[in-house]
Amino acid sequence: RFLAFCERAMASGVLSDSFKDNLLSSLDLPGLSADLSSSRSLLDEKVTASISHLGSFSLEAIASLENVAAERSVVEARIAASTKMGRVAALKRDEMAQVAASLEREKEELEGQLAHLPTAVETLHMAKQAERAEVEQENANVVDEEHKNERKLNALEQAVACYSARLGLKFEHTDAEELVLVFTLVDETNPNREFRAKV
Repeated sequence: RFLAFCERAMASGVLSDSFKDNLLSSLDLPGLSADLSSSRSLLDEKVTASISHLGSFSLEAIASLENVAAERSVVEARIAASTKMGRVAALKRDEMAQVAASLEREKEELEGQLAHLPTAVETLHMAKQAERAEVEQENANVVDEEHKNERKLNALEQAVACYSARLGLKFEHTDAEELVLVFTLVDETNPNREFRAKV
């Protein structure tokens, strides 16, 4: 009855997988099969003994035979159920072995990737340092170029101031992006008179 109840509970999904696994692992299927086989043998012996002792078939003997046959059917059903449960347990073990093998392969792949991580991190760190040094060098070059341009501009401004003060030369720009040279101090009679030339 207990096995029949478990089969109905497993079929209806009432029992969880872990409970099924625990139940299957706790059952001694070979021992149960041996017990059922011995029970079957005892029943067969009882049936044989009952038939040999009865000289004639009476209603009581037929009823007893029917009871023995019913018990034999129950035993056979139990044997079939235990065999089925053993096959289910074997299938579960196979599935668990496949899952374990798959997890082991995945673990090995992850360990392989993990072994390469320090090298990859070191490579990235070195590339970052090289890039930082390159950016710093470019910044230094830009600052140096700015200083050079500033010195040139100061020199040009000083030259323009010198030409303007001593020669009366000024530079002007027109809206048409033309450079106009304005000269003074050319005419001795009128030193402020302007002479213009477009370049």
